[in-house]
Amino acid sequence: MAILQTGNTFDKQTFSQGHSRKVWREIRRQWPAGGKVTNVSDWATAGKIPAGTPCKYTVAESGAKEIKCYTDAQVKAAVTKQGSNEAPGIDSLGINGYTDRDTPIASANTGATATVIREGDIYEYMFDAGVATALKANTKCPGVTFVN
Repeated sequence: MAILQTGNTFDKQTFSQGHSRKVWREIRRQWPAGGKVTNVSDWATAGKIPAGTPCKYTVAESGAKEIKCYTDAQVKAAVTKQGSNEAPGIDSLGINGYTDRDTPIASANTGATATVIREGDIYEYMFDAGVATALKANTKCPGVTFVN
């Protein structure tokens, strides 16, 4: 008879945090929490997905909640001209919310979840000026307002 092993295991990881900035002035509505981030590898070098990151929340046919978080470069690429072709535009990304809190990413193999805010007031200083301008033009997430 084999011995069944039960219980939890944890890995020790320490990290330090500096001064924090307020991201949200008010949060009114969110998508159901606990969606799995599908593009963690895009954030591995950054070490985290920052609070206020634009993202696309979807529910797969299987019922799984999936979140794709967009980097500044991905947002800029969607709205800038690329060669002679016009870029597809910010709405092509399907951004329908912004992350609630920072999500630490240790490596591309990290399993990450996030909560996506779909209605609230977010501080504009969290974004590069070009990215903020692009995100304000997004029509897929009218519930999030940029404030100073």
